[in-house]
Amino acid sequence: MLEPLPGHAADLSPDVEALARLVVDRGLAVPAMFFLAMHRPLAHVSSQAMIVGGGVLMPLLGLDRFQALQETLADGEKYDALLDRLEALALEARALEAQAVEQRQAEETR
Repeated sequence: MLEPLPGHAADLSPDVEALARLVVDRGLAVPAMFFLAMHRPLAHVSSQAMIVGGGVLMPLLGLDRFQALQETLADGEKYDALLDRLEALALEARALEAQAVEQRQAEETR
């Protein structure tokens, strides 16, 4: 299992880590990374917009997840840590998938 990059391990809250895992499990890591990277200059504005839209988002995410995501968007280091973690989780998922394919091919050749 790949670990977060040094210095970023403590930056992500467990709620944001769970959100990153959910994105990767659904196969949306690459689109999420592109979206986050493209909107990096607007991250702080997005965090402020989340406060305005909190009435709609809080019931969907829950208070703890909402606050963790808002704090991640507001802090540049946490934002970068989220991008790094998404990349690490995506690479881990791809390695596991390749390993499963190799095992299937080895079983088929027997």
